[in-house]
Amino acid sequence: MSADLVFINGGVYNGKVDPKNWPTALAVTKETISEVGDGARDLIGKGTEVVDLADKMLIPGFYDAHVHPVTGGLMRSGKLCDLSNCDSQKNGIPVPREVYIDACVQEAARFAVETARVPPGGWVQGFGWSLVPFGDALPHKKYLDENPVLRDRKVFLQEASGHTAWVNQAALDDVGPLIPSTTTLENGVVCEPIGTLHEMAAGVVQGKIPPFSVGELASALKEGQKYLHSLGIVGWLDAGLDVVKARSITGEAYLFALQQGKLTARVSGALIWTPADKDPTIAARLLSEQIGEFSYLKKQLDRPQFRVNTAKIFLDGIVESRTAALIDPYLDPTTGMPTDHHGDTHVPQELLRQAVKGLLNAGLSVHVHAIGDQAVRDALQSYMAAPDNKWHSAIAHLELVAPEDRSGFQKANVIACIQPLWATHEPQMDQQVKPLLGPVRTEQQYPFASILRTGARLAAGSDWPVSTPNPLEGIHVAVNRSYPPSSNPLGPDEALTLKQALDAYTVGAAYACGRNDAGVLAPGMRADLAVLDRNIFLRPADEIARAHVNMTFVGGERVFEAATP
Repeated sequence: MSADLVFINGGVYNGKVDPKNWPTALAVTKETISEVGDGARDLIGKGTEVVDLADKMLIPGFYDAHVHPVTGGLMRSGKLCDLSNCDSQKNGIPVPREVYIDACVQEAARFAVETARVPPGGWVQGFGWSLVPFGDALPHKKYLDENPVLRDRKVFLQEASGHTAWVNQAALDDVGPLIPSTTTLENGVVCEPIGTLHEMAAGVVQGKIPPFSVGELASALKEGQKYLHSLGIVGWLDAGLDVVKARSITGEAYLFALQQGKLTARVSGALIWTPADKDPTIAARLLSEQIGEFSYLKKQLDRPQFRVNTAKIFLDGIVESRTAALIDPYLDPTTGMPTDHHGDTHVPQELLRQAVKGLLNAGLSVHVHAIGDQAVRDALQSYMAAPDNKWHSAIAHLELVAPEDRSGFQKANVIACIQPLWATHEPQMDQQVKPLLGPVRTEQQYPFASILRTGARLAAGSDWPVSTPNPLEGIHVAVNRSYPPSSNPLGPDEALTLKQALDAYTVGAAYACGRNDAGVLAPGMRADLAVLDRNIFLRPADEIARAHVNMTFVGGERVFEAATP
């Protein structure tokens, strides 16, 4: 019986380090790999499509273990103002604050009038501005209020991490007494009355914005999917499915795209869980009702191609805004001396344990956002106290992990979900993070190799649109711990080998997405594939990021092909 598709004359990555030990051909029949090696050529028949790799590299298609493609698609399709286009630095040096503020304000105003055509009184939404030009300061609402276009509209602009928002007075007025003129909203989460909101405070304002329709989100998904396929990505975990009154509009958008035949990727979705009340006692009483709601959504939305089998918990914020939960205190960026501020977790430890246990018992994996080492420790302890079956549960981001906690991933049987692109010296790292952590903790960030050495499973993701979703750029940083133009590695002892990094983006990430049948080029596995324009194992490590994807296949079907030069 002949195959449907056969690749010949290239390096077929089989998980071994030396390309001399790789096969040069692979066959696909229907949706699966039917043969690897010389025998694949014997399956070429009259109707077989033959792809001559011409010494290029065939790899398992990339999976992204933590990504937000709908938000990214909204930006790419002009539904959200893309403020990442405003240059925050030139040649590694932050642009003057006033210049950057003006660029962001002008772009938001242009977007409101020319792109989104937001009427007076409507909402102007944007994403992607950078904290770098602000140093130790924060953007003020007055810059938005003084613009003649924006002063008549409500403005909500999320910073690139998604954990901070810049709003104008009209937005604050719309929310009213829910935003107090004090320094905190709840649980120590900062709410600046100047127009900068962190964490839950930003969420309060965002909750007042009318949601996009299912159709709009499905269109954005299609745009995001197209971009991800162009980077060799065949599937992902969407780490942000909204949940409001037993409904997920984002989840419905995925189903709509699937029903229309527009969803080509293999996707898992994570439903966002937050405490039902700021009082932990009340929240604990309402937990079983929430878990019932999640079980209902899982039943309503879950499909083979779109798996809704995970709950997402935000446990802390980010270091830059001092909302990540740390074991040791933050430093004063001016004096370098310790402060009395450690940041806070968003969920009390006992409530977290109850939530993790209940969600796991309901058949859901749990995916925890934890940046600071205290948040990571709390998450690990909650998993340790939970049932043995963790499904495909993970802790994501892992900027700081205490040395004594690094073996906890293997012991708790949870995945270490890493974002390799962040593990490098760049302006935000050196000018904002380092002054708050000090030089020692800065070099201890993102301990990928240490965690892997304990026997834990690594899965890589991008968190796009927080940062680029290009896996090859992430692999470059994972191996080099630096990214051009910087050649100064961040914590070089935590570098991964090329094989380890590639596996984290393929078999590791596929597993984290609940796809045990993908990520390896072997007979019987899914034909989720990507063709690289070069064999990155035969090139210097500092050239990994120069590689490009030529083709992407999902289940043997071509979903992307680069234009011929």
